[in-house]
Amino acid sequence: MSWDELKLFAADPLVTIGANAVTHCNLARRTEEIAGAEISLSRARTENRLQSPVAHLAYPHGNKLAAGRREFALARGAGFKTAVTTRPAMIFSQTADHLTALPRVSLNGDYQDARILPVLTSGRGHRDVEWFTPRRRGVEITTNTSVLVASLLSQATMVWPSLTRSCFGLTQTTKQLEERMFQDLFSLKGRVALVTGGSRGIGKMIAAGFLSQGAGKVYLTARKAGPCEATAKELSAEYGGECIALPIDISTMSGIDMLAAEIKKREPKLDILVNNAGAAWGADFDEFPESGWDKVVNLNLKTPFFLTKALADSLRAAATADKPAKVINVASIDGIFVNPMETYSYAASKSGLIHLTRRMAVKLIRDHIVVTAIAPGPFKSDMNKAARDNADQVSKRVPSGRIGTDEDMAGAAIYLASRAGDYVVGATLAVDGGIVYANPGIKGDGWD
Repeated sequence: MSWDELKLFAADPLVTIGANAVTHCNLARRTEEIAGAEISLSRARTENRLQSPVAHLAYPHGNKLAAGRREFALARGAGFKTAVTTRPAMIFSQTADHLTALPRVSLNGDYQDARILPVLTSGRGHRDVEWFTPRRRGVEITTNTSVLVASLLSQATMVWPSLTRSCFGLTQTTKQLEERMFQDLFSLKGRVALVTGGSRGIGKMIAAGFLSQGAGKVYLTARKAGPCEATAKELSAEYGGECIALPIDISTMSGIDMLAAEIKKREPKLDILVNNAGAAWGADFDEFPESGWDKVVNLNLKTPFFLTKALADSLRAAATADKPAKVINVASIDGIFVNPMETYSYAASKSGLIHLTRRMAVKLIRDHIVVTAIAPGPFKSDMNKAARDNADQVSKRVPSGRIGTDEDMAGAAIYLASRAGDYVVGATLAVDGGIVYANPGIKGDGWD
């Protein structure tokens, strides 16, 4: 890369250029005195060429040229506040010595040391930071050479508080840095969510959970306007967030399109979609009607697919590699095991939704959209009247000895929707007290 190309970077207010002390010589082969002189010379050369001060040093990558403790000490002695490296261990060991080590940034916007970056950024990785990428700014650069920059230090006070504290001499121990990895792990602060079938039951539980974790807006949709608006008002008052009712029947394609259009009109992006709206139908095998099949399969299986499809652009607008958008399909344990009740269309639709979850996950993860599912067991709801009206009896058939609570369902949804669940892709989480996976397949003969 030429100096003229580097000047394009230096002219951008979000980019800080670092001197490169070892591009043309390996400091490990020099005496400490000569190596220190080489660092100072590199700094002077860079400042002279760019006509601007340089406070940051960059070391090249590769095992043979990787910077070590000695090189960082030399950089610190030369007055540098920040060094760029590809060695995570050095980031840990040198932060407490008033020299901050940043990961390298390359032209295509990738970064190395993904394992360590969340530690340095208070657990946030490089989410909320727009890396400087020449192609994104319209600058034509065709080389693959890494740009030695100290990654957006002009935003450090806003985005990387742990770095700036270290830069200005406020040391942090390795333990303190490690603890930061887990801050706000389940936070949904500022995120926009849509929960279908959200006026009651499981949908309401999930909406309440999102609001409790700081979601910026939670949209609820349901067929009946009265209950939908009442729930939105109740949750807004209880959790202090913004819960908005969108009473729309999404059992039809026109209803799906109407809801998607309304969301797009109100929001530039959608962080979380929960496909919860559903129906059930029970009847004897010989008497099971076509209407009971069509109604249930359409709402439980067709609607989640086409609503996700209709909102895919809104989800893509919110999604990044470090902060993926989320789609959570609410299935059922009836899609995993055989319920003795004759709910044929319900079981088939939920089993289909579980597999659809995996298939959509394969496609959408390429766009940084994570698709997962929850398979609830017995929870109090109008759909599960047995659990609602006969909790004590139903609890006897649950290995954990009770039916599910609002917190159980909210906790599962928060986990999948938050950063904690970013690496869970295509999975179905059974939230059932052990009915599916903690029940012996054979009863009696010592298994009871």
